[in-house]
Amino acid sequence: VKGTLENRFGVSAEHPGPMLRDYVNAVRACFKAYREGHGRYEGEHYRIRQPVFMPGADADWPEPPVYVAGVNPVMTAIAGECADGFAAHMFSTEAYLDEVIRPALATGAARTGRPVPLILLSIVVAPTREMLARQMTTYTVPGYRRVLDHSGLSGEADAILGALAERRRSDAQRLIGENVLDLLAVVTIDDLAAGVARWAAHADRLALSVPWYGIPDGEQVAIFRRLLSELKGL
Repeated sequence: VKGTLENRFGVSAEHPGPMLRDYVNAVRACFKAYREGHGRYEGEHYRIRQPVFMPGADADWPEPPVYVAGVNPVMTAIAGECADGFAAHMFSTEAYLDEVIRPALATGAARTGRPVPLILLSIVVAPTREMLARQMTTYTVPGYRRVLDHSGLSGEADAILGALAERRRSDAQRLIGENVLDLLAVVTIDDLAAGVARWAAHADRLALSVPWYGIPDGEQVAIFRRLLSELKGL
């Protein structure tokens, strides 16, 4: 998201696709330098001249899998070109994963002859639908609205984004709960088993998280503990 990159993190978003590709290549070059004891990286956007501080090879240094996140098909295809795994956003629908994300990853992988990256999908788990809807207001941003557009929910996207722009977050939460929530990668703790089975059909790996927006730390910990307890029974 250009606004987040520039305004929150202070980095350029002029060429996000090429910069992402170059960054992944730079990371791989650094780990290669650790194994060989020397090396440098000269890319289009990143230049690393001293990735190793101390001389000497470490042949056993691991080659960690590189996961890249994305939502729109252009960046997802870039991930397909260079990544080992793709971290899919919880602001996703089953149809979007199957019809947009997987084809884009395959397209990118075909460009470079790499295996198609695994999809790791993060699911938000909460005690109530209200908590889930409130959390999803934080992810309903213009850059992600294509997920809703793909499901024929352009009108709903307009209404939700309009409410958020006017700081009517409670209205946005209500609209999400009524019209959108059941399509997204969220599940209540009571429906955990069914939710895991549902989303496992659309991703290679799942990760579970809990809401953070408007929830005190202690309550977040309590939700995590309840979630762990439920997982033992699956």
